[in-house]
Amino acid sequence: MNTKTQTKRNHIIDLLKVIGIIAIITAHTNAPFTIQELRCFDVTIMLIISITLYIIHKKDAVQSIKQYWDYVKKRFFRLVVPSWVVIVLLLIIKFILGHTITTKYVLYLFIFNDGIPFFWIIRVYFVLALALPIICYFYKKNKYMCIISALLIYLTYEVMCSKNIFEIGGLSYLALYFGPCIFLSVAVIILSRYNAKVSAIISIFLFAISFFVILIINGKYISIRDYKNPLRIYYLLYGFFVYYSLYYLIEKVKKLSFVIKTKRIKKVIVFISNNSLWIYLIHTIVVNVSGEVIRAKNWEVQLLINLVGSMIIVWLKNCVINKFGLNNKPWIIVFKG
Repeated sequence: MNTKTQTKRNHIIDLLKVIGIIAIITAHTNAPFTIQELRCFDVTIMLIISITLYIIHKKDAVQSIKQYWDYVKKRFFRLVVPSWVVIVLLLIIKFILGHTITTKYVLYLFIFNDGIPFFWIIRVYFVLALALPIICYFYKKNKYMCIISALLIYLTYEVMCSKNIFEIGGLSYLALYFGPCIFLSVAVIILSRYNAKVSAIISIFLFAISFFVILIINGKYISIRDYKNPLRIYYLLYGFFVYYSLYYLIEKVKKLSFVIKTKRIKKVIVFISNNSLWIYLIHTIVVNVSGEVIRAKNWEVQLLINLVGSMIIVWLKNCVINKFGLNNKPWIIVFKG
């Protein structure tokens, strides 16, 4: 899956993004244990996709402090500010529905605290945005030193997790996600040098090792989700295993490759891929409203309502932007992407 020469749109990545967003939305249904366990590759593959796209399109774009600052500002307005807009709407809806809203709850929402469902992932993405340009810069300067440094940082992070050090005060909020983001970034950069088959084999091998190590240490199967917060190596390697295995499978199964390139299906896939952030953000509102109003018991119905409802609202948002010719307005960046 060599990314060096890729310039055209990668429809496999688009499809994997669709799978990722569906898996994330499934997490907020009452799906059974097996489904919840299988789908917990969601966050990791979305982060891998973000890193891969950065490597393809922007890995040499940040070469100075000014360029780095411009990049961070752009990511802030495309990631953090839209989340705040949706949080305001969510708080208004919760107030209308009669929920008690405390000052602490509002603060935790706006800083994307770990204790609040839905929005902690925004903090992970922003930490990745802060770290990725720096990692790519130093990897290009001295890749061996970068790899060694990343391993040392991540090993330190794993030790700190095992000792519950991140539970102390504000340390979790300030530093928790830098270790995983650095590890993911360097790992994806390394794997991007190989084709899909080699990357899949490496990922399967590493996940298998972690699976059996966890099994032997505990003497029984331990849920992958137990290693999600904080993000641990077992959880991350499961995401690598799913991402690269699916990538290779889609690439090799010609009928599947043909299907995702057919006009109507391709249009839906590209829409979800291009609007994945807003679909995710809007689904936080749809989940809360549907849970109060519709109260569907079946998880498949919950998934359908949350996914399709979010897609329709995002489509309407885009229609309004296009109808009133707002695409060229400088502030519209907040409502796109």
